[in-house]
Amino acid sequence: MTTTKTAIRQADKPALAYARMRRWLGIAYVGTIVTLSAFALYSGAPVKIFAHADSSPTAWFLDLAECLVAFSLLCLPFDLLGYRIERLYKRTSLSLPAYLRRWSTCSLKHTFALAAVAATITACYRVGGTVTVVAAFLGGAVLLTARQDLLAHYYSGMKFTEAPQAIKAAFPQNRNGGVPLLVAQSDEICFSGGIIGLPRAEKIVLPQRWLQNFSQEEMWTEVTRRNLIIASGGRSRGLALAITFNAIGVIICTLIPAQVFFLRLDTASGLLTMSLCFTLWSFLGLLLMPYPSQLGAMEADRLALQKGVNRELLLQTIGKIDSYLEDEKTRSRAVDSIFHPIPTVEYRARAIDDPHTNVSGAWHAARYSILFSMLGLSLLGRAVHCNAGKPDLWAMLPAD
Repeated sequence: MTTTKTAIRQADKPALAYARMRRWLGIAYVGTIVTLSAFALYSGAPVKIFAHADSSPTAWFLDLAECLVAFSLLCLPFDLLGYRIERLYKRTSLSLPAYLRRWSTCSLKHTFALAAVAATITACYRVGGTVTVVAAFLGGAVLLTARQDLLAHYYSGMKFTEAPQAIKAAFPQNRNGGVPLLVAQSDEICFSGGIIGLPRAEKIVLPQRWLQNFSQEEMWTEVTRRNLIIASGGRSRGLALAITFNAIGVIICTLIPAQVFFLRLDTASGLLTMSLCFTLWSFLGLLLMPYPSQLGAMEADRLALQKGVNRELLLQTIGKIDSYLEDEKTRSRAVDSIFHPIPTVEYRARAIDDPHTNVSGAWHAARYSILFSMLGLSLLGRAVHCNAGKPDLWAMLPAD
């Protein structure tokens, strides 16, 4: 009888590990958008679709609305697959109708955010051309860095509050002029908080769930890691790398419509061309940014050990966080380098003992880059494997 029950339980388990299912979803999601973007540029689709010049602001708005609605409809089946994976692995309790209601609201808000960026780019281009567009991008990146919590609240209703007194008492280094601690409420199991705010005005965000599920020692370990990566400049390097990469992309992709396709950026066809080009640029970032981000995660681990965190406690803590995020203890180094800004627990354990990994990184650069890519109208911001179909993670992507 026991053998039969065990066999039934094993038969109920999905054939593929959770992380692999999410990875294949991300590959299909990103791959579809990138392929369609490249084909649209090659075939001259923006010009063919919007052959007329925008005769009025109304015509421009309607053209933009067509593009954004089409993009939302393209996202729907992939986001539903993401929801299905979460249900399959019992990582969400939302029913399908409840998820669709939530998805509709959050997707509409995402559409409005892209429309606001498009309108800003158009207005800036009319005022001062590419220089003004790049200046607007840099201003937007500063605002997103400073108030990332507002974007997360706007998308999903996530609430940020000061840490309770018991938590504050446990971390005196985060009082009296130290880095403040915030607690964020989210039903998303993969939400792991992070660091928000401009350099020298950072705040460490902890998920509400961790207050119940993590021991005080584990909480101390993770808060120590994040304090140290801020103090070392690793977090600032991550921001700088992400902003620089996207700024270069904005410069290139604002010039391409005029120089290659002979389109003005303040027309629907020119704006769509820029968006498609920047989507391809963002795809390049998905390939390049994981490595410096991994170095940043390992730098935080190393700094924690140097500060006196016990090795076994550190590995226990990062393993527990990973069980909420990917739940994949090991994977090939090639897969790790291309798809995952946060290395596996196994690789991080080896890196802790390897003196040759004693290098500085750019903490969270890959996922900050995804966040900032919306300012260039990239279409990949909600398509990567870690946040596909998860509105709570569109603005606050998982952190180590």
